[in-house]
Amino acid sequence: MAGLTLNLICSTNAFGGHLHEHYEVCLDNDNQVNRVHTSLLTNLHTVSKGFRGMSGSAETKRVGMLEGFFECQACNACPTSVLSMVDVEDLYAVTYVQGESITVHMDHSDIVFNQRDKIADFSDWR
Repeated sequence: MAGLTLNLICSTNAFGGHLHEHYEVCLDNDNQVNRVHTSLLTNLHTVSKGFRGMSGSAETKRVGMLEGFFECQACNACPTSVLSMVDVEDLYAVTYVQGESITVHMDHSDIVFNQRDKIADFSDWR
């Protein structure tokens, strides 16, 4: 898991559809929502209040746990999986290298958020 690359700022797809693969996760410094593809989550369950994307294109009433992080909205129809940078920083120490990367120092490994590539491959996460 060391050396994963995550997006620092995620954009939306105005035309609908997916921007990234189901195992790719963005880190967004302007986002207050943690929304992740169901394949990366455990303990999936339904909640009474639903969540809707800003474009209204995706809605979910399911949540699940992203191992090592926190509970996230479960969404298969969303254009991308995204974590709130503020929520990640609440859990882990972060090292910034201006213009290059952000490294999240987790208990078992580090995750490197590379500004150039902008995506993390979570395909081996579980």
